[in-house]
Amino acid sequence: MPYSPQYPTLTIEDALPAVAALIGAQQGKAHQMVCPIALHGAPGVGKSVVAMGRAGAAEIVRARPILAAGGGAALRERCAALDPSRPAVVLIQGAAELAQRHPEAVRSLLEDHCAGGADLHDGAVVVATDSSPDPFAFLPALGTAILLRVYNDPRLWCDWAMAERLDPTLVGFLLTHPDLLYGDLRDDAPRGVLPSPARWHRLSAILTHTRPSSNPHLSLDVALGLVGERAANELFGFFQLVANLPRPAQLAALAKGAPLPRPLADNPRLALPMAAQIAAHAVDDTTAAEAVRALERLSAGSKLSGEVAILCTRWLMNLRVPVDIFMAEAPDLLKSFRGVL
Repeated sequence: MPYSPQYPTLTIEDALPAVAALIGAQQGKAHQMVCPIALHGAPGVGKSVVAMGRAGAAEIVRARPILAAGGGAALRERCAALDPSRPAVVLIQGAAELAQRHPEAVRSLLEDHCAGGADLHDGAVVVATDSSPDPFAFLPALGTAILLRVYNDPRLWCDWAMAERLDPTLVGFLLTHPDLLYGDLRDDAPRGVLPSPARWHRLSAILTHTRPSSNPHLSLDVALGLVGERAANELFGFFQLVANLPRPAQLAALAKGAPLPRPLADNPRLALPMAAQIAAHAVDDTTAAEAVRALERLSAGSKLSGEVAILCTRWLMNLRVPVDIFMAEAPDLLKSFRGVL
């Protein structure tokens, strides 16, 4: 494939149906008409999820563990055993590294398959994923391939994280530090400690049970091991910054027009993490009403941009806070956002 700096770059949300369509379009074609699909992106961004997420009834063959256990012969045997009546996806994770370790096996799987000589039936499609700094580093092993870059939009990921009730302070941190959602592939840090959406998700689950305020050393050690030194230090500095934020119930109890308590009044940048805390507060009708009142007080009493207020309102609606509660507690707030949510 000739080098070109221009190639499709898709969010996870867009890549899922796009790759599913590519897989579906190629399944059933003659070998000579099939191209491997190559997905490039940061570690943990979700390339394998994209490759397998919409595979439907397809049989999935993970090449990496098979090659590690039995080499090329084991992979050829596994591919030959595929049911020709079913579509199949052969997933090659870490394609650049595997192409170096098992060059003959990868060449046979890809080049011979496209020429009609490998032990893959016409319903099989090969999908290769890689996180190399150079997106074209693993393409020579693939021959002609369809290359897509996959990335996770930080704002969309944070929307998903709030709907899944991940730790709101961590979500607020990533909203204000979107560059840390996943690490730079060119960083000198070992690959194992680069931040990624999957690692932030795991860290959120741990922080739910071990708050930094209760055991800061343990929490910092865990974060260092999951997301690396830079992201962990930034995160714990952020935890200290937001430690004195008022609770959503305290904000909701303020009289209309009352000044916001510190540190909200002094630092408008804290509006985003406060908005995340407010959305996470809504777990039933009583706390949902408090959350809506708290958002109304925050919106009226700070230099909060309309975008942040809309963001929090959307989170609350995604958490199924009834419109009736908005109309009862903050009708003006909801009316001002109608048509943009």
